[in-house]
Amino acid sequence: AVLVDTRTSDDFAAAHLAGSVSVSLDGRFSEQVGSVVPVGAPIVLVGDEGTSLEAKVRLARIGFDSVVGRLAEPETV
Repeated sequence: AVLVDTRTSDDFAAAHLAGSVSVSLDGRFSEQVGSVVPVGAPIVLVGDEGTSLEAKVRLARIGFDSVVGRLAEPETV
């Protein structure tokens, strides 16, 4: 699965999971995910529970329906 970190770039810089991709929900989230995540790849969202529904809806609009889970904020870099 591809780890898509939806937190702000400052939060990502402070701590993130190795191999995760930083794509903040601010701005053109769907377009950015679409340019770095292969179509059909399973996606695990990293970030707040409150933003995961928004991220899933925005991804579904571009055909990325394979969101398989969510992780809370990481504690390791």
